[in-house]
Amino acid sequence: MLKTISTLAAAVLIAGIALAADAPLKGFTRDGNDDLFGYYMSSTPVRVGKMELDHMHIGMKEDLVKWEKGIERLDTYAPIMFQFTDTGSKMVKNEENGQMYHQNLPRVLPTAYRIQGNTIAWTGTSKEVGAVSFTGTIDRKKIAKFNAGAGTEAGPGDTSAAVIKGDLTVAGKVFKNIALSWSGGD
Repeated sequence: MLKTISTLAAAVLIAGIALAADAPLKGFTRDGNDDLFGYYMSSTPVRVGKMELDHMHIGMKEDLVKWEKGIERLDTYAPIMFQFTDTGSKMVKNEENGQMYHQNLPRVLPTAYRIQGNTIAWTGTSKEVGAVSFTGTIDRKKIAKFNAGAGTEAGPGDTSAAVIKGDLTVAGKVFKNIALSWSGGD
């Protein structure tokens, strides 16, 4: 009898853990107080139809705090978002550097995200791109080091190594094990 009860208790515990792991991502949470700011580019093309991933962006920690508290939420920007290039859109000239780029750069804002330890989970949707989700690992220490060196004479050093790795789903198409490297922007 005791063995049966122990077996049932173990089964309930395992089922509870499995359900918790499969629970949908909700809210906007992050542990730590580190600076994760950056633009994260894929080393391999990520394209679905005419939409191509331009970058993942993580904003300043002050912007993350405001977003997580429900303050200053915009329809055009979130402190963790994905930006795509609509390769079918008109080409226009950048007034600052004269380079040509596609005019339509849709952004996918989050419906939920969680950064906990060295893991990141993110989900969002947009009318143009569709549903987007990402789960993976994040090298918080390396990103903090890059940010600490940015703007200094020494600079952030070699930023070509992947600092975020994981699986990205765009409009139902899964891209396994993509690697994202850090840039501090222009």
